[in-house]
Amino acid sequence: MHLDTYWVQAAGGDPAKWIKKLSGRLECVHLKDMAYIDKQRRFAPVYEGNMNFDAIIQACAEAKTEYLLVEQDDCYGQDLFECLRVSYENLKSKGL
Repeated sequence: MHLDTYWVQAAGGDPAKWIKKLSGRLECVHLKDMAYIDKQRRFAPVYEGNMNFDAIIQACAEAKTEYLLVEQDDCYGQDLFECLRVSYENLKSKGL
């Protein structure tokens, strides 16, 4: 089973709480951030939006999640590799 952090939060849930609830059953988690621009919800590189990725990553460690997959459904005209680089650098700065 896998969980998508963005869509859990979009539905009103707390991704970290759901990861803990599904502990032992989440082989992979999609790390996808959410930003609000002009009152519209948008996809963003990891750690560039409003999601609590420190809590999400801690919950993944406790749940024994094996893979963290960076995903961004739309880059809104930005270079997709640049968005991926930003996510990578942000995660790397957190020791991942």
